[in-house]
Amino acid sequence: MENAQVAIDSTSNIPIVKVAGEIDIATVPLLVEHLDSIPAGVPQVIIDFSELTFIDSSGLNALVAFQKRLDDDANPCTVHLVASRPSILKVLEVTGLDEVFPTSATIEQAAKRA
Repeated sequence: MENAQVAIDSTSNIPIVKVAGEIDIATVPLLVEHLDSIPAGVPQVIIDFSELTFIDSSGLNALVAFQKRLDDDANPCTVHLVASRPSILKVLEVTGLDEVFPTSATIEQAAKRA
């Protein structure tokens, strides 16, 4: 099994969560730990899946929970996904999450949409 790597780049005004490897039931706690470190009140977050090779339902649930935690009427937050791998795009499409999360092919494109 491939390991997951998660890191947050906070050098710009939009936090960028970089995710690589596989996110599944065994590795989702690492993703959740990093997502939980992002404070409520930020208007945008970019999650970079360009190096992600696999995500299961536990990873998708973590994304939805993260979006719900950050997005409220007083402080709306948009979570942008960066994904270009066909397998990841297909999972987002089949689950309908491509309609929930704006998705771009690059970080630059996601930042422009922010």
